[in-house]
Amino acid sequence: MQGTENLGQDLTSGRTSELSQEALLWKLLQNVQPTSAVVSEMASCPDGYGMAWFCLCVLKKGKVQGVPLKFLDLSDCIDLSPRKIFFLLDQLPKSVEGLTLGTSAVGPALSLLRRFLEGVGSSGEQGNDGPSLQSFSLANCLVGPLEACVIFSALPASIAHLKLTGNPLGTEGFRALARWISDGKAASLVHLDLEETGLNDEYLGILCGAVEGKSLKLETLNLARNRLQVGGMERLCSVLCAASLPEIHVLLLKRCDLRDDAIERLADCLGRGGVRNLETLELGGNDQCLGHCLGGLGRCLRADAVPHLRKLGLEGIKQRGRIDIGQAVRDFLDALSASECPPHLRVELPHLVLDSDLLSEKEARALGAGKHPSLDTLRLEVEGEKLQMFFEEMVAAPGPLHYKEMYLFLYSYSEEEDENAKGGLKLMGEAIQMGRLSVVRQLHVDVMGESDGEAKTAFCTALGVVKLPHLSKLLLSGMLTDAAVTPFAQAIRGGNLSGLRVLRLRGNEVTGGKVETVMRAVVESEEGMPFSVLDLSDTRAGEGGGSLGPFLMSEKLGGLSAINLSNSHLTDEALRGLTDAVRAGSLVNFCLLNFCSNWDVSKEAWGELVQAIVGREEGLPELVSLDLSDTTAISAGGVIAAALGSGKLPSLTDLYPRLFCIDAEGVEGLGGAIRAARFSPLVGNIHFCLDVIEEANSNVDGLITAIAESEKGLPACMRSFDLSGGRMGEDALALLAASGGEGAGGKLSNLGSLDLSSCQIDDGMLRQWGEVFSAHRCPKLKTIKLEGNRISVDGVSAFFDVLTPQSLPQLELLDLHGQEGMEGVEQQRNFDSAVEALRHAAHREGKLQMWTQAIEN
Repeated sequence: MQGTENLGQDLTSGRTSELSQEALLWKLLQNVQPTSAVVSEMASCPDGYGMAWFCLCVLKKGKVQGVPLKFLDLSDCIDLSPRKIFFLLDQLPKSVEGLTLGTSAVGPALSLLRRFLEGVGSSGEQGNDGPSLQSFSLANCLVGPLEACVIFSALPASIAHLKLTGNPLGTEGFRALARWISDGKAASLVHLDLEETGLNDEYLGILCGAVEGKSLKLETLNLARNRLQVGGMERLCSVLCAASLPEIHVLLLKRCDLRDDAIERLADCLGRGGVRNLETLELGGNDQCLGHCLGGLGRCLRADAVPHLRKLGLEGIKQRGRIDIGQAVRDFLDALSASECPPHLRVELPHLVLDSDLLSEKEARALGAGKHPSLDTLRLEVEGEKLQMFFEEMVAAPGPLHYKEMYLFLYSYSEEEDENAKGGLKLMGEAIQMGRLSVVRQLHVDVMGESDGEAKTAFCTALGVVKLPHLSKLLLSGMLTDAAVTPFAQAIRGGNLSGLRVLRLRGNEVTGGKVETVMRAVVESEEGMPFSVLDLSDTRAGEGGGSLGPFLMSEKLGGLSAINLSNSHLTDEALRGLTDAVRAGSLVNFCLLNFCSNWDVSKEAWGELVQAIVGREEGLPELVSLDLSDTTAISAGGVIAAALGSGKLPSLTDLYPRLFCIDAEGVEGLGGAIRAARFSPLVGNIHFCLDVIEEANSNVDGLITAIAESEKGLPACMRSFDLSGGRMGEDALALLAASGGEGAGGKLSNLGSLDLSSCQIDDGMLRQWGEVFSAHRCPKLKTIKLEGNRISVDGVSAFFDVLTPQSLPQLELLDLHGQEGMEGVEQQRNFDSAVEALRHAAHREGKLQMWTQAIEN
C-alpha cells in the first residue's frame, strides 16, 4: 500500500503538473499492479476492454515493471469481435505464458489465430517481443477438422500444456495433431488434454503412430469421455513404454466406454512394468465394464511394476444382475492386502457392494480387520455368519481402521441366521463404542427373529454412547423393539446422530407410540435433527392417534421435506394431525408426501387434507410428488381436481393414482378447477371418470360449461376425458361450440381420448358434438368412444357433415358399437356398412384421414 500512499501524496501536493497524463496512468498501474485474473475479467467485459488493452500495451512496452502477468483468459469474450480479441493478443507482453481462448477467437477469426500463433512461434527471434507461450487452451471452441489443421500447422514448439477438451477434431484434425508431434513440435509437451474430442480406436492409432519412439516428456494424458475399445487400448499400450512415453504420471480414461477386455489389456501392460512412473490411473465411469477386469487389475498392483501409483479410480464398477464376478473381486482384494501392493496406493471403488455372494469367509474377516489399506470406501452387504465374522475382526483389530467412508448393509432373513445375527449385532455395538464406525455414512440393519431383542437393545444403546457425526442415512428394519426404542430415542436426544438426513424405520413393531417416543426425543434435543426424509412405510406408525402431526410443527424438524407413510395403518385421526400441520404451514417446504396403501382413511379425511392445502395462501409450493394410490382418495376426485386447479401445487409433477372418480359434487369441483385454470404445468396425465356405481346418470353440463367459460379450456394434464354414463344437454354443447369463434384457440387442443359411452346421445346431440369439434380443433384426439348411445346412420352423416378437414386430423378410432334400438345381427351389419360408406365419403372430402377402419374386428 506504500506505493498507493505515495501516489496520493503526489496528487495532493500538485506534483501532477510535472507528469504527463500517460505517465500518470503508468504510475497508477505500477501502484495497483493488476493481476492476470483482473486483466482477463476486464477484457471479457465490453466496458473494461479499453483498460485491458491499455494494461497489456503498457506492460509490453516495459513502462511498468514488476507486474506478474502470467496468463490471459479470453474464453468469456463472447461480446467482443474477433478483431478486438486479436487486437488484445497483439499486445501480449513477454511475461504471458498461458492463454485460454473461446469460440470467438476460432471460427471466422481462423486466419487471425493462425497469424498470431505464427508470431508466437518466432518469439525467440531477434526483435520479437511477443510472449513465450507454454500453455494453450481451446476447450469447447468448436475446433473441427478444418480449424485443427490450421491451428496445428502454426502451433509453436514451446507448448507444454495443450487443452482441446470438447472439440470434435475428426480424422483430419487428429492427423494434423499427429503431424505436429511427428515433426518434433511436441518436444516440450507435458500435458495433453483430449477429453471428449471424438477420439476412437482409429484416431488413437494415428496419434500413437506419431508418438512411437519419440520419448516425449508427456506426464499427463487425458483421454476421458471418448469411445475406446480393445483395439485402441492395445495401440495405446504399445506406446506406454520407455521408448515413447517414459514420463507418464497421470492417465485419465474415465467414461471411455471401456469393457473388461480393454481394461485387462491395460492391466497386462502395467504389470510388465512399462509405466513405472504412473501415479494416477482413472478408469471410473466405464459402465460397459462388468467387473471381470478386477482380477487383472489386482495382478498388476505390485510395487515392482507401478511403484509410484497413488490413485486408482474405479468409480462405477459394481455388481450387475446375476453376473458372477466373485473370483475377480476376491483376487482384487487379495492383491490389495498383499505386501507387494504399492505402499501409497488409494483405491476409489465407491459403487461396488461387496456382498456375501462375492466374499469368502477369508475376505469377510480381512475387510473387518482393515487389511486392505488401499481401499478408501467400503460398501459391504453381509448377512448371517459373515456378519458376525466381519465384526469379530473389527473389534479385535489393534487400532482404528483406515477407511474414509463406510456403507454397511446388514441382513438376517431366516431363523437359522438369527443366532449369527445376534452375535453380529452385539459385536457391532461394541465396534460403535470403540469408535470403529466413526466414518460410517449409511447403515442399513434388517434383522428378523430374536424375540427377546437383547442384541437389538445393545446395538441401540451403543448409538447413545458414541457420536456418529457422518452417518447420514439410517434404516432399521425389525429393530425397534419395546426395549430398544428408549436407548434409540436417547441417542437422538443426546445429539449422537447429528448428521442424519434420512431415517427409515421399518417393521410391524414400529407403532405410533414408538414413533411418538422418537419424535419427542427430536424435539427435546438441543439442536434438533437435520432430517430431510422420514420413512415410516410398512409399519404401524399411523395407529394410535395423530401423534406425528404435532411434532412436525416443531422447528426442530424444520429441514424435513419428505415423508413416506405408505402402508403405515394410517387412521383418520392420524391423518388429521398431519392436516393440522399443513394448516400451520409446517409442510410448506415439503417436496414428497407418500400415503399409498392406507385403506382405513376415509374419503372425507383425504378431502380435509387437500382442502387444507388449498386453504393456505402459499399452498405447498415445493411439492413434487403426492402418492394417494391404493386409498379411498380415489373417490375424492372433486377435491383433488380443485387442488390441482387452485395453483397451490405449482411444482407437482407426480400424482398417484392417475385415475380419480367424481360424483355430482365432484363434477362441480372439477368444473371450478377448469374455470380457475391454474393447473401445474408439470403434472402428468390425470384421468377423471364419473362414479357411476355410487351415483348413476350424473349431469355433466357443468363440466362442459366450465370448459366453454374457461380462458384456457381443458387443462393439458387431462388428456383423457371420460364422461361415460353421464348426461348432457344440447344447450351446454352449443355454448361450448360458440366459445370457439374465429381466431380463438382450441379449448380441447390437448385432448387425446374422449369417452362418451352410454351418455344417451342421440342424432341431434352427436351433430352438436360435431359443431364443437369444428369450433375447437383437436389435433391430438385419437379416440372417441360412443358405444351404447342412440345414434342412427343419419346422425353419423350429420356429424361428418359439420366437421372440417382440420377438426380431427389424428382420429384413429370412432367407436359406434352397440347403439340402442339395433335389433338383430342383420340390422347391426347394415348400420356398420352404412358407417363404412360414410367414412369413405368423409375421406374424399379430406376429413378423418387417420381413421382407416370403421368396423373393428
